[in-house]
Amino acid sequence: AERDVFVRDRFSGACGVSEFVAAHALVSMPAIALMAMVSAVLLISMAQLNGFVVYWLALFLSLAFAEGFCALLSALFRDYVVAIITTAGLYGFFMTCQGFLMVAPAIPSWLQWGHAIAPHSYTFRVLMVNEFAPIEWLDSASYGSGVDVLRFYGMEDADIAMDMVGLAASVVLCYCLYAIVLYVHHTGMR
Repeated sequence: AERDVFVRDRFSGACGVSEFVAAHALVSMPAIALMAMVSAVLLISMAQLNGFVVYWLALFLSLAFAEGFCALLSALFRDYVVAIITTAGLYGFFMTCQGFLMVAPAIPSWLQWGHAIAPHSYTFRVLMVNEFAPIEWLDSASYGSGVDVLRFYGMEDADIAMDMVGLAASVVLCYCLYAIVLYVHHTGMR
């Protein structure tokens, strides 16, 4: 229904693509920020995790990416069921390549591109470094410190700031691609 109104308004000249995409992004951000805040408060307080601000920002950017990505795919496909199935499939691929199910150094070379483009990789790396880098001692036979855990996952030299920039760039890219798809495919003319 929202898309039909946009197409009608665009055809009549009442609303442009950039205005619609900007409004869509701006309207969704407060709700995303609130969801990330509630989740961060609950998880960090219950699980005694480190670094509230970094955790909240990583979660916020991940949810903002998900919103933009779903908007992009729903604009690409006329059938919402196909868009949902495609989104679920791509998210499954992203989760497989993020570095948890198979640690990043063990991902086959022909699949490294999946690790590089998956926003989940950046979020996972931010959360791992945020949690394990400050830990100086672990009571574990396998790992003596948090840095040892990061080394196992191939994240000992990860940069939280650069990964956050990568996440933010993914959000912006999704919304830019969303605008392009709307501009090209949803003109209001049949």
